[in-house]
Amino acid sequence: APCLPCLDPATASTAGAAAYPVCCCPAAEAGFAPLLCCLACTGGLAQSSNKHNQTEAEKEHCHKKTFKEEVWTNMPSLLEDEFREEDEENSDNDEEEQEERWIEADFVASGANAEEDNDDTVPCMGDLFADPDPHETFSFTFHVPEEIKVEIHGVKAENGQTLNSTGLTLWRASSLLCQYLEGNAKLVKNKSVLELGAGLGLCGILAHHIGGNVTLSDGDTDALAEMRRNVNENLGEGASDTILPCRQLRWGQKVSSFKKHSSHFDGFDVIMGSDIIYVEEILEPLFDTIVELLKNSESAKFLLAYARRNVNIDLVFECASRHGMEWTEPQNCEGVFVFTRIQE
Repeated sequence: APCLPCLDPATASTAGAAAYPVCCCPAAEAGFAPLLCCLACTGGLAQSSNKHNQTEAEKEHCHKKTFKEEVWTNMPSLLEDEFREEDEENSDNDEEEQEERWIEADFVASGANAEEDNDDTVPCMGDLFADPDPHETFSFTFHVPEEIKVEIHGVKAENGQTLNSTGLTLWRASSLLCQYLEGNAKLVKNKSVLELGAGLGLCGILAHHIGGNVTLSDGDTDALAEMRRNVNENLGEGASDTILPCRQLRWGQKVSSFKKHSSHFDGFDVIMGSDIIYVEEILEPLFDTIVELLKNSESAKFLLAYARRNVNIDLVFECASRHGMEWTEPQNCEGVFVFTRIQE
């Protein structure tokens, strides 16, 4: 944009703009780059790379108004403020875009272990080389009421117990949540929706098709990679960055930053998760995260599709109560619980 001190429509020209010759205005004399000067000064001077080669008339143009000197006197501090704001904005963007390498198995192995000698424990350590073709494409057809087809790529369900990242396959509770959404589309249609522990992204993709403004999240970076792949293959290249964003969220960590960089500053209308509770240690950070990100509204809901592993549902209810939430279990919806804030 033209700089104020040099702006003179009568003499502005596009000639020679690409050459960016040295400008004769106070900006150049103060040591600023010619790019800070408008075309009124640079136009028509393409052949002049040195201000000493300019005519007296050209010099007079840049200096003819005395107020220019006053403006440029203050320019260094103005530019300093502008660049400082830009640096702060870039710093915020860097914080938002930079993901931390995090694998679920490392979290479990580092101390958040379930009880040993329990057959229901999810063993996260293992490899897939025992199966020469561990991958599978899962196909689904939903009616809400129009027909919706979704294809999800992941690891075979029978290999799920050997994964370092359990989000790389589909678990039973994801089907329970999809069935509930299919029969209760109004809960997410035209609502802001956040899925926690979204894994391969099935439930969030369905919620998007229903009409929700959906954000998918997971803490595990391997799961995030597969999630983005599924979103892009179902909704088009780049969809995981735009219409159905996939973002890293580790419960209880940098939640305020996650919210700050979201388009839903007042919280989400609906938060949902399926098969996300596998050890008792995650309950507190899970509900801390829900309370911070769920909109403070009587109609705001947390939808949980639950399949028992190592954590009894009563422990989930107790933790929810400590966080000011109550729950109901919809009829004919096995394993699905709807949590809302307790209204005073």
